Amino acid sequence: GAARALQTALRPQHYLQAMVQVALFAYWGYYWRPVYDFAHHRRAAETATVQPAPFLLLEGLLALHWPEIRALADTRVFIHIDEATALARRIARDSRERGRDEESVRQQWRATVWPGYRQWVAPTAQFANVTVDGGATIAVGVATVVDQMPVSAPAVSTARSRSKTRDN
Repeated sequence: GAARALQTALRPQHYLQAMVQVALFAYWGYYWRPVYDFAHHRRAAETATVQPAPFLLLEGLLALHWPEIRALADTRVFIHIDEATALARRIARDSRERGRDEESVRQQWRATVWPGYRQWVAPTAQFANVTVDGGATIAVGVATVVDQMPVSAPAVSTARSRSKTRDN
């Protein structure tokens, strides 16, 4: 159930991989992101290269779980959404993109997704310094985050790639 699914996500090798990826990005300015195979519920063999940019957006259900990763973030965002909206979006996405029927999505939701969210993901909201309403429009969510970013952060409108050598 939910415990097994989250134990998989919390395996030490996944934590180590996340730390290595963040360290590579900090040092070289790029890293290789795992690609997930949703049809088979596992990581695919290939990876995708993440190129340098003025901002690093580290996202994931457990992005705020590990203190060492949180310590690297200037702005930590938690997106809060009510269960009914999250389930409706999940059904729509999994039906459209993953070919799943509504009942299988609902069964997985009851058995693992929502219990795992309540046990492992929701408690990490305490580590965020910005909480976004996941039911609001994307424009409102982005504005909420931008309004809370440190003054020293580069302007969003000047986004451009950095070189692979870093001065900071």
